Amino acid sequence: MNTTAAKVKTFLKFTRILDGKGYVFIAIFGYLLASGFRVETILPIFLFVVILYVAFAFAINNCYDMDTDSMSRTKREKNLIASGKLSLREGKLFSYVLAFSGFLLTALIFPHGLVIYVSMLILSYFYSAPPRLKGIPVADMLSHGLFFGILPFLFGILCAGGNIKEYVLISISIFFYSCFLEFKNHLEDFEYDRDAGVKTSAVWLGERRRHVMYGLCAIHVITLFMLINPVFLTVERFTIGGVLTCGIVGILPFKNKFLFKNKFLFKNKFLFKNKLRYLRVIDLLTVIIYGLRIL
Repeated sequence: MNTTAAKVKTFLKFTRILDGKGYVFIAIFGYLLASGFRVETILPIFLFVVILYVAFAFAINNCYDMDTDSMSRTKREKNLIASGKLSLREGKLFSYVLAFSGFLLTALIFPHGLVIYVSMLILSYFYSAPPRLKGIPVADMLSHGLFFGILPFLFGILCAGGNIKEYVLISISIFFYSCFLEFKNHLEDFEYDRDAGVKTSAVWLGERRRHVMYGLCAIHVITLFMLINPVFLTVERFTIGGVLTCGIVGILPFKNKFLFKNKFLFKNKFLFKNKLRYLRVIDLLTVIIYGLRIL
């Protein structure tokens, strides 16, 4: 009995579902937005289906990242195949069980969202497996923006009976936010990916990677402002607002003395330990504005 319980615990840890909780939230966000924040009896089943998908995406990634993850102590501890606690065969079999279970439940309970669910499974699989979109510059961010961004959101919309045409702007915002998250992870793993020979967008861009990061950040913030201020939808206001936002968020952080040398902002241990912590402000802003959309 103890052995079985330990094995179950190992498989649960293998899914790294806590690392993917943000992507589960994106799908729930879509569902709640379309349902008018009605907590229906079917919501727990929807949540379970989404968890199965996110767990599959992380589990299959572990299977194909075992070689590179074994080179890093931190990543080796998270990848149970790389650490030797699970075999590759067990990892793949468990991943396929997760995918099939999610597919079956979706087909039976949420058939109108089945096409999107299958699309998410396929994209997340090939993100890690050959041709391995994760190692193809630009394709890594675009695929992530789809399978861990806009598609889970639209899946939630459809499962709640919503019309996806009514959520075009916020879908665009979520797509860029997912690209932003992916590129931020690439920046944090830059040296590791470069040494492991993984050609992510950040590795490919080299010294230009920070500029792209803040560019993505600027585009995302523009869409956030548009969500809370419909006036931005007009061409004139959008142009003015876009320029101002790019200036504040996308251009000033590069070499601005006030931002990077200001003691309160970047030498305050509570707020920041490095310049990338600035990006967490964007995460907080995103959560607040998305939350306002639900309410």
